[in-house]
Amino acid sequence: MSGQISNQRYERYRRALEGVRAPLAWLDRSAFESNIDWISSRSGSKKIRIGSKSLRSRWAMEAIFKRSSQFQGILAMSIPESVWLFKNGFNDFLIAYPTLQRADFEGLSQAVQSGVKICLMADRTEHLNLIQNYAESEGIDVRVAFDLDVSSDFGPLHFGVYRSSLRGVSDLSQLMSHRRSWPNIQCVGLMAYEAQLAGVPDSFSNPLKQGLIRYLKQRSKIQVLERRQEAVSWLQENGIHLELVNGGGTGSLSWTAQDPSVTEIAVGSGFYAPALFDHYQDLNLQPALGFALSVSRHPQTGIFTCTGGGYPASGAAGTDRLPLPYLPQGFGLMSLEGAGEVQTPIQLKNLNQASVRLGDLVFFRHPKSGELCERFSTLHLIQDDKKIQEVSTYRGDGQQWM
Repeated sequence: MSGQISNQRYERYRRALEGVRAPLAWLDRSAFESNIDWISSRSGSKKIRIGSKSLRSRWAMEAIFKRSSQFQGILAMSIPESVWLFKNGFNDFLIAYPTLQRADFEGLSQAVQSGVKICLMADRTEHLNLIQNYAESEGIDVRVAFDLDVSSDFGPLHFGVYRSSLRGVSDLSQLMSHRRSWPNIQCVGLMAYEAQLAGVPDSFSNPLKQGLIRYLKQRSKIQVLERRQEAVSWLQENGIHLELVNGGGTGSLSWTAQDPSVTEIAVGSGFYAPALFDHYQDLNLQPALGFALSVSRHPQTGIFTCTGGGYPASGAAGTDRLPLPYLPQGFGLMSLEGAGEVQTPIQLKNLNQASVRLGDLVFFRHPKSGELCERFSTLHLIQDDKKIQEVSTYRGDGQQWM
């Protein structure tokens, strides 16, 4: 972002939120809608299932669905979340994670009998046995999708995430040999999420690091396509009618859209475009979500202290999990302090750049997407230089499942 555009955006945000108590979370509606349109344009003819984990706001999900009919269904975190969203007007859920907690099934029977489309996730007999026992006790049929692991192993290097026990057709065949034990289960889908492609940044100033990750991604793509397409073919040949084959993520959007075996792409983080997504090639997204802190101290030249700000992201601990000063440009975190629970010091990288004053707002970006919404009850929507609305997050709705 050029300095002039940066300064203009800072002034717009500052005017829009003047007088609002910080810390606060903000959402740039124009940037958000631009990201929605870009995601839609890069998905070809595929349906897009939106990832609730990365949004955690009913308003945000409703806005996406209203924007285009290409967005169909929610990739949800849990059964309780899906039941709550169903009660608030949403339908068509693919639950991304299995459960072995009987308590999580509360409300599922009522939702199924009301006609809502809910598809649970499984990759082991233990998952399916619990679902069968519940479905039989309630006198209902339950839709299930299998979670296929499509990570790659290159010698001792595991490139991907440890997610599912189903690594290919042989594992699917072994699991399905118990099929008669689950008369109340309808196998309707397959999920094959290529986390090592969608969730690993690949654009860095270090050419060696960048080259290595892009090389691993190219090799992994071959394996992902082969394993996913083989699994789809095997299931279909064995009498499983697949209503959905889910793959992808923001970081692999365009590539996944070219796989004919995939019927829908899951997208979540791209709508908000958090800081980690600055390090992906071929993504044209705008920062849409962040938080603002008030400058409360000025301990010495070039250093200012903001109130609050300790909102690290999940994942392996590192500096890339810390929030980043965004506007005004030119500030960075202090390496020995980072972002603190009650105060966050920031430092000007160049003392000749424009500074801030006590009481000013400083705008930050979170490394990840929906996690920021766990910290704030509302999002302040900005359009141009005005605050146009304040909408609730899951936290503001009193809903926290994870």
